[in-house]
Amino acid sequence: MGTTNTTTFRLFRKKRRDFLDGYTAILDFSPLKEKYNSDSTDEVADTNSLFADWLAVGSDITTATKEFEILEAANITSKSKAVEEAVAEFKAMNDFSK
Repeated sequence: MGTTNTTTFRLFRKKRRDFLDGYTAILDFSPLKEKYNSDSTDEVADTNSLFADWLAVGSDITTATKEFEILEAANITSKSKAVEEAVAEFKAMNDFSK
């Protein structure tokens, strides 16, 4: 029981903190501290953005390929076991010793 109350209180504190952070961000009229585009020209910024996008695409493809290989290996293993069980069942149903 105490854990539920503690968890609920922590969630409430986090939500309240998030709300206050958002509210103060609306009222903050100071300039941004971080400069997001520090490239010298628009062309350089576009090139860097495009390069970063293609790196992300390559990373996604690599991750998807690895996940597919893992799932396919698991699927082949389960199919092999199913085939072995079916062969054993077939042999048990049909006596080939005659």
